[in-house]
Amino acid sequence: MSDHRLRTSPLSALSLLIAAARADPTLAAAVRTVETGITNALANAWEYGGVDGAHHKQWVIAQMVKNLTGSDYDDWVENLCGDEFEWDEGSAP
Repeated sequence: MSDHRLRTSPLSALSLLIAAARADPTLAAAVRTVETGITNALANAWEYGGVDGAHHKQWVIAQMVKNLTGSDYDDWVENLCGDEFEWDEGSAP
């Protein structure tokens, strides 16, 4: 497929998936889940990203990861950290 719209941004690609999913309820539900995670992660970045303090910024990152990984968050952290280091969820602003 050589559609130039797919190269513009992930959000543009998501818009194309949403349009394609209208005919398939299962795909539509999956796309809505992805869209919600992205929207919530961006909302966290917008609302809290400018708060001073590294511990608050780490909290923002952790919240964004939770939005993007959903129920797989704990597995994502375990796979990322293993026994090598501890994931810091920071502290809420």
